[in-house]
Amino acid sequence: IHEMGHVLGFGTLWSIDPNDFLIGRFGLEPFFIGLGAVAAFDAAGGEARTRPKVPVENTGGPGTRDSHWRESVHNSELMTGWIEGAGIPNPLSGISVASFADLGYSVDMTAADAYVLFNPNGVSALKRQAGGPRIFIKELPPPKPLPAPSRRR
Repeated sequence: IHEMGHVLGFGTLWSIDPNDFLIGRFGLEPFFIGLGAVAAFDAAGGEARTRPKVPVENTGGPGTRDSHWRESVHNSELMTGWIEGAGIPNPLSGISVASFADLGYSVDMTAADAYVLFNPNGVSALKRQAGGPRIFIKELPPPKPLPAPSRRR
């Protein structure tokens, strides 16, 4: 399901014209600005966050950074760059579902899993909510588009 999210545009279409939903790419504080995702972030417990809403991962390699929700804030949410160990759920939050609406999809917000933000302010000193091991999802960076072959007669 995580990888299908990328196929549908999560993290892969955030900066494609005419929209640019990713602010601060390659910086210390990248974040997603889609209005639906911001509202869902607030509803999941992030309304008191004074820093930019819906923080995007600022660590990891080119397949993780700038294309997943930030692990220190979203913890076990399905679309972070880490997956929780066996037996620990990875919910698909309303934040992720709303981000697809921001990209232009028709979505059913009631299909989102129950989810509360782990740490809306992203303070890494706090203990992880779920505890236990987590596994880094080693993803490849998005491929560069290949030119279409020309048709010769």
